[in-house]
Amino acid sequence: MTDTPDAVTRLVVDRRQFLLGALGGVGALVLGGCGGSEDGGAGGRPTVRMVHGAVGFPSPFAANGGPGYNQMILLYDTLLWKDGSGELLPWLARSVTSSDDHLTYTFELRQNVKWSDGRDLTADDVVFTFDYYARIPTVPPPVIGQPPRGIASVTASGPTTVAIRLGAPDVTFPAQVAGTIPILPKHIWDGIADPPAARDVSVLVGSGPYRLTSPYNGDTTPLLYEANDGY
Repeated sequence: MTDTPDAVTRLVVDRRQFLLGALGGVGALVLGGCGGSEDGGAGGRPTVRMVHGAVGFPSPFAANGGPGYNQMILLYDTLLWKDGSGELLPWLARSVTSSDDHLTYTFELRQNVKWSDGRDLTADDVVFTFDYYARIPTVPPPVIGQPPRGIASVTASGPTTVAIRLGAPDVTFPAQVAGTIPILPKHIWDGIADPPAARDVSVLVGSGPYRLTSPYNGDTTPLLYEANDGY
Protein backbone atom coordinates (compact mmCIF):
# COMPACT_ATOMS: atom_id res chain seq x y z
CA MET A 1 0.00 0.00 0.00
CA THR A 2 1.30 3.43 -0.89
CA ASP A 3 0.57 6.82 0.56
CA THR A 4 0.54 9.94 -1.61
CA PRO A 5 -0.67 13.48 -0.81
CA ASP A 6 -3.65 13.06 -3.16
CA ALA A 7 -4.53 9.74 -1.55
CA VAL A 8 -4.33 11.21 1.94
CA THR A 9 -6.68 14.05 0.95
CA ARG A 10 -9.13 11.61 -0.61
CA LEU A 11 -9.10 9.34 2.43
CA VAL A 12 -9.69 12.15 4.92
CA VAL A 13 -12.61 13.58 2.95
CA ASP A 14 -14.13 10.19 2.21
CA ARG A 15 -13.93 8.98 5.79
CA ARG A 16 -15.56 12.06 7.25
CA GLN A 17 -18.42 11.88 4.77
CA PHE A 18 -18.71 8.09 5.10
CA LEU A 19 -18.96 8.28 8.89
CA LEU A 20 -21.51 11.06 8.77
CA GLY A 21 -23.58 9.09 6.25
CA ALA A 22 -23.61 6.11 8.60
CA LEU A 23 -24.98 8.36 11.34
CA GLY A 24 -28.15 9.15 9.45
CA GLY A 25 -30.02 6.44 11.33
CA VAL A 26 -29.22 7.91 14.74
CA GLY A 27 -30.38 11.44 14.12
CA ALA A 28 -27.23 13.24 13.00
CA LEU A 29 -27.71 16.84 11.91
CA VAL A 30 -24.65 18.17 10.08
CA LEU A 31 -24.11 21.88 10.64
CA GLY A 32 -21.46 23.20 8.30
CA GLY A 33 -19.40 26.13 9.57
CA CYS A 34 -21.69 26.91 12.48
CA GLY A 35 -20.73 29.04 15.42
CA GLY A 36 -22.10 30.98 18.35
CA SER A 37 -23.53 29.82 21.64
CA GLU A 38 -26.26 27.69 20.06
CA ASP A 39 -23.67 25.37 18.56
CA GLY A 40 -21.14 25.27 21.37
CA GLY A 41 -19.03 28.17 20.15
CA ALA A 42 -17.68 26.23 17.19
CA GLY A 43 -16.08 29.35 15.72
CA GLY A 44 -16.90 28.43 12.12
CA ARG A 45 -15.83 24.79 12.40
CA PRO A 46 -18.11 22.06 11.01
CA THR A 47 -20.27 20.56 13.75
CA VAL A 48 -22.53 17.54 14.06
CA ARG A 49 -25.50 17.47 16.40
CA MET A 50 -27.04 14.14 17.46
CA VAL A 51 -30.58 15.47 17.70
CA HIS A 52 -32.05 12.10 18.72
CA GLY A 53 -29.54 11.82 21.54
CA ALA A 54 -26.77 9.59 22.79
CA VAL A 55 -26.87 5.83 22.35
CA GLY A 56 -24.66 4.99 25.31
CA PHE A 57 -21.67 6.98 26.51
CA PRO A 58 -19.50 7.43 23.37
CA SER A 59 -16.36 5.68 24.63
CA PRO A 60 -15.05 2.40 23.20
CA PHE A 61 -16.32 0.66 26.34
CA ALA A 62 -19.76 2.12 26.89
CA ALA A 63 -21.23 2.88 23.47
CA ASN A 64 -24.37 0.87 22.80
CA GLY A 65 -24.61 -1.33 19.72
CA GLY A 66 -24.14 -0.22 16.13
CA PRO A 67 -25.59 3.30 16.54
CA GLY A 68 -23.44 3.87 19.61
CA TYR A 69 -20.37 2.64 17.75
CA ASN A 70 -21.08 5.15 14.98
CA GLN A 71 -21.27 7.96 17.52
CA MET A 72 -18.09 6.82 19.26
CA ILE A 73 -15.97 6.29 16.15
CA LEU A 74 -16.27 9.98 15.22
CA LEU A 75 -13.79 10.54 18.06
CA TYR A 76 -11.29 7.73 17.39
CA ASP A 77 -9.21 6.16 14.64
CA THR A 78 -8.70 2.53 13.71
CA LEU A 79 -5.55 1.15 12.09
CA LEU A 80 -7.48 0.29 8.93
CA TRP A 81 -10.88 1.39 7.66
CA LYS A 82 -13.32 0.23 4.99
CA ASP A 83 -14.39 2.55 2.23
CA GLY A 84 -17.92 2.66 0.85
CA SER A 85 -17.27 -0.40 -1.33
CA GLY A 86 -15.94 -2.49 1.57
CA GLU A 87 -12.28 -2.25 0.54
CA LEU A 88 -9.85 -2.04 3.48
CA LEU A 89 -7.71 1.10 3.41
CA PRO A 90 -4.73 2.14 5.52
CA TRP A 91 -5.99 4.70 8.00
CA LEU A 92 -4.19 5.53 11.23
CA ALA A 93 -1.63 3.18 9.74
CA ARG A 94 -0.36 4.50 6.43
CA SER A 95 0.73 1.01 5.39
CA VAL A 96 0.48 -2.60 6.52
CA THR A 97 2.39 -5.70 5.48
CA SER A 98 1.80 -9.35 6.33
CA SER A 99 4.48 -12.00 6.83
CA ASP A 100 4.58 -15.01 4.51
CA ASP A 101 3.04 -17.22 7.21
CA HIS A 102 0.25 -14.66 7.81
CA LEU A 103 1.04 -14.54 11.50
CA THR A 104 2.67 -11.11 11.75
CA TYR A 105 1.14 -7.85 10.56
CA THR A 106 3.43 -4.83 10.59
CA PHE A 107 1.76 -1.42 10.66
CA GLU A 108 3.58 1.80 9.85
CA LEU A 109 1.68 4.66 11.49
CA ARG A 110 1.18 8.06 9.97
CA GLN A 111 3.67 10.59 11.29
CA ASN A 112 2.87 13.63 13.42
CA VAL A 113 -0.58 12.39 14.48
CA LYS A 114 -1.89 14.16 17.60
CA TRP A 115 -4.47 13.24 20.17
CA SER A 116 -7.25 15.81 20.52
CA ASP A 117 -5.54 17.14 23.67
CA GLY A 118 -2.42 17.93 21.63
CA ARG A 119 -0.19 15.07 22.77
CA ASP A 120 1.64 12.87 20.26
CA LEU A 121 0.13 9.55 19.21
CA THR A 122 2.87 6.90 18.98
CA ALA A 123 3.30 3.18 18.52
CA ASP A 124 3.30 2.84 22.31
CA ASP A 125 -0.37 3.88 22.32
CA VAL A 126 -1.19 1.08 19.86
CA VAL A 127 0.69 -1.47 21.97
CA PHE A 128 -1.10 -0.19 25.06
CA THR A 129 -4.50 -0.43 23.33
CA PHE A 130 -4.16 -4.13 22.56
CA ASP A 131 -2.67 -4.93 25.96
CA TYR A 132 -5.49 -3.00 27.64
CA TYR A 133 -8.22 -4.83 25.74
CA ALA A 134 -6.54 -8.13 26.61
CA ARG A 135 -6.75 -7.29 30.34
CA ILE A 136 -10.49 -6.66 30.20
CA PRO A 137 -12.53 -9.81 30.90
CA THR A 138 -15.15 -8.96 28.26
CA VAL A 139 -15.40 -6.34 25.54
CA PRO A 140 -19.01 -5.62 24.55
CA PRO A 141 -19.53 -7.44 21.21
CA PRO A 142 -21.86 -4.74 19.82
CA VAL A 143 -19.15 -2.12 20.32
CA ILE A 144 -16.39 -3.71 18.26
CA GLY A 145 -16.59 -6.37 15.58
CA GLN A 146 -14.34 -8.89 17.31
CA PRO A 147 -12.49 -8.64 20.62
CA PRO A 148 -8.74 -8.83 19.96
CA ARG A 149 -8.21 -12.38 21.19
CA GLY A 150 -5.72 -14.86 19.76
CA ILE A 151 -2.96 -12.26 19.64
CA ALA A 152 0.41 -13.62 20.71
CA SER A 153 2.24 -10.29 21.00
CA VAL A 154 2.13 -6.61 20.08
CA THR A 155 5.47 -4.81 19.92
CA ALA A 156 6.74 -1.41 18.87
CA SER A 157 10.01 -0.82 17.08
CA GLY A 158 10.38 2.91 16.97
CA PRO A 159 7.73 5.61 17.39
CA THR A 160 5.65 4.67 14.33
CA THR A 161 6.11 0.93 13.74
CA VAL A 162 3.95 -1.76 15.37
CA ALA A 163 4.10 -5.52 14.81
CA ILE A 164 1.09 -7.65 15.81
CA ARG A 165 1.74 -11.39 15.90
CA LEU A 166 -1.18 -13.80 15.95
CA GLY A 167 -1.27 -17.18 17.64
CA ALA A 168 -2.67 -18.70 14.46
CA PRO A 169 -3.54 -17.38 10.99
CA ASP A 170 -6.85 -15.51 11.03
CA VAL A 171 -8.28 -14.15 7.80
CA THR A 172 -10.73 -11.98 9.73
CA PHE A 173 -8.03 -10.07 11.61
CA PRO A 174 -7.56 -7.14 9.18
CA ALA A 175 -11.26 -6.33 8.86
CA GLN A 176 -12.64 -7.44 12.22
CA VAL A 177 -9.82 -6.32 14.50
CA ALA A 178 -7.48 -3.85 12.78
CA GLY A 179 -10.47 -2.30 11.02
CA THR A 180 -12.72 -1.91 14.08
CA ILE A 181 -10.62 -1.50 17.25
CA PRO A 182 -10.45 2.18 18.34
CA ILE A 183 -6.87 3.10 19.25
CA LEU A 184 -6.65 4.53 22.78
CA PRO A 185 -4.38 7.17 24.33
CA LYS A 186 -2.26 5.47 26.99
CA HIS A 187 -1.99 8.64 29.07
CA ILE A 188 -5.78 8.69 29.51
CA TRP A 189 -6.74 5.04 30.03
CA ASP A 190 -3.66 3.61 31.77
CA GLY A 191 -5.00 4.41 35.24
CA ILE A 192 -8.63 3.40 34.60
CA ALA A 193 -9.33 -0.04 36.07
CA ASP A 194 -13.02 -0.23 35.11
CA PRO A 195 -13.36 1.32 31.63
CA PRO A 196 -17.13 0.76 31.18
CA ALA A 197 -17.70 2.83 34.34
CA ALA A 198 -15.62 5.79 33.07
CA ARG A 199 -18.36 8.22 31.99
CA ASP A 200 -16.69 11.62 32.27
CA VAL A 201 -16.20 13.37 28.92
CA SER A 202 -12.60 14.13 29.92
CA VAL A 203 -11.70 10.54 28.94
CA LEU A 204 -12.95 11.09 25.37
CA VAL A 205 -9.55 11.99 23.94
CA GLY A 206 -9.13 10.56 20.46
CA SER A 207 -7.37 11.13 17.15
CA GLY A 208 -10.51 11.03 15.01
CA PRO A 209 -12.15 13.74 12.89
CA TYR A 210 -14.34 15.17 15.66
CA ARG A 211 -14.31 16.10 19.36
CA LEU A 212 -17.29 15.96 21.71
CA THR A 213 -18.02 19.50 22.88
CA SER A 214 -21.25 18.93 24.79
CA PRO A 215 -21.68 17.26 28.19
CA TYR A 216 -23.05 13.72 28.41
CA ASN A 217 -26.25 13.72 30.43
CA GLY A 218 -27.40 10.18 29.79
CA ASP A 219 -28.94 8.34 26.85
CA THR A 220 -31.32 10.20 24.53
CA THR A 221 -29.81 13.58 25.45
CA PRO A 222 -28.38 15.49 22.44
CA LEU A 223 -24.65 15.40 21.69
CA LEU A 224 -22.68 18.06 19.86
CA TYR A 225 -19.45 17.27 17.99
CA GLU A 226 -17.00 19.80 16.59
CA ALA A 227 -14.42 19.16 13.87
CA ASN A 228 -10.97 18.31 15.22
CA ASP A 229 -8.70 20.97 13.70
CA GLY A 230 -5.62 18.75 13.88
CA TYR A 231 -7.18 15.82 12.01
